[in-house]
Amino acid sequence: MTDSRSPYDFADRLEALRVAYRKRLDSELNELDKLVAQHRANPNSNLLELQSHLHKLAGSAGTFGYDQLGRLARQYEQCISELHSDPTEENIPPPDTSDWLTHLHSALKDDDNRTVTPSVSIKRKKQLADEPHIVLVERDSILAEYTAQQLESFGFHVTCIHDADELGQLNGEPPDLLLVDHRASESQEIKTNAAAFWQQRLAYFKCPVFFTGAEESFQARLNALRSRGSGYFVKPLNIIELTTQIVQLLATKDAEAERVMIVDSDSASAVASRKALEQVGMHVFVLNKPAEILSAVSSFNPELIVMNLNLGDITGTELSALLGQMERWANTPVIYLAAETNSTLRQQAILSSNCTLIEKPVDDALLVGVCRTRVQRSRQLEASRNQDGLTGLLKHASIKDALQTHWEHVQRHPNTYFSVVMLDIDHFKRVNDTYGHAVGDVVIAAVGTLLRQRFRRVDKLGRYGGEEFTLVLVDCVSSDALRMVEELREAFASIQFTANGAEFSCTLSAGIVDNETFPSDPPQVLLERADKALYTAKHNGRNQVSLAQE
Repeated sequence: MTDSRSPYDFADRLEALRVAYRKRLDSELNELDKLVAQHRANPNSNLLELQSHLHKLAGSAGTFGYDQLGRLARQYEQCISELHSDPTEENIPPPDTSDWLTHLHSALKDDDNRTVTPSVSIKRKKQLADEPHIVLVERDSILAEYTAQQLESFGFHVTCIHDADELGQLNGEPPDLLLVDHRASESQEIKTNAAAFWQQRLAYFKCPVFFTGAEESFQARLNALRSRGSGYFVKPLNIIELTTQIVQLLATKDAEAERVMIVDSDSASAVASRKALEQVGMHVFVLNKPAEILSAVSSFNPELIVMNLNLGDITGTELSALLGQMERWANTPVIYLAAETNSTLRQQAILSSNCTLIEKPVDDALLVGVCRTRVQRSRQLEASRNQDGLTGLLKHASIKDALQTHWEHVQRHPNTYFSVVMLDIDHFKRVNDTYGHAVGDVVIAAVGTLLRQRFRRVDKLGRYGGEEFTLVLVDCVSSDALRMVEELREAFASIQFTANGAEFSCTLSAGIVDNETFPSDPPQVLLERADKALYTAKHNGRNQVSLAQE
């Protein structure tokens, strides 16, 4: 087991890793040369060993800038993989490997002649508290160290191990996520039945598992799924995409309780359903009077409605149709509880969009499972619709909607306060002009990662546009917001970005306003005040936070 944290300069460390990798390439190609010669002498002798070496090369080369070499190795590995993809096929001729080494050496020479550097990296001077713990299983020690440094720079604590058998020797804090190369073992079982191999090794882990590999194929993804994987990522890893997926997945572990409204004129039935849902931690509101549903949904804001199909003077389908006339509630999923024998009414329920029918008497386990699944699906759709792809934060329109919604909530609850923050990356155009837009994306993604880690789940965090961000901090006056944003500003300023062999850092400026100081201001005016305070911070020299003034 190794500790991937480096005691010396980060840029030098990355260059040292690349130099070490380049030296190793020569020995790897020499080893491949021997394996190809053995294969040509005996075409069925060592294909699996040859495939293993090509897999390792394909998985690591692109990470260190040897793109052509990595692509060619992946292509040759796929030739062998296809040969063994269908064990029922016989007499398939082995691949012609006569010119493989010539082409690989040529690709390496072309890559050497280009100016290549590892993908942009960042480091932090301080480790954040409560960093998610990732166990990285990667046989290639150089690639493992490089990947670990990348993940740590985005706010994760990483433990590296180099073989699947070491998983049973892990001590200390349990991991929040496993990131596993799907071929991280010399075991013969992994070659014959990968799913069974990983199911056995991962049986005692309760955390999510992401698999990685050099193969971009249906079978690789299917094997990852059958091995209990929550995702599969192709090497060279896109660290921004990977970290965004990890943060989103880990966020579901501590997600807020599902908000379920039960609409049922039968009090006994409503109480039974409520008890079943509350026992598993859901937040439940019971409505016995269907006529009050409009005020109830506005107050409770349900993610799911469970309603009796027959509500006396009104049917459940009529109530759903009524809600569907209002844009805010039109897509709220509905579960009908039906003891109704009226076939027409049942057909209406089944044909309703976004609805599910459960027969009475209700099985509690089924009700809980369906409710949880529908809410998770609804949240995933909402996230894909509202979240910025680069940062995982809310999009421009969505953060404005979130501000409007919370402002309306505050109007109904006097003496409730919140703050609005406008953030901006200082001199961001200079970053794009100097290092390119890909590096600029990493800087923006780093802000998104810090925001998600440093602020609470109840806070609303959005990318307002470009390098500008908007925060809605719940139950937070401007003095508290000032402290939190100052800590964020200092943490971001401590990050060192590395690109094209050079190190640089960035800073943030921010403006803050709260509704305690400006109780009569509507959302748009609060945004304008926060933006004006941001402008003041910029005007006064940047890398600072300013409070909105009267």
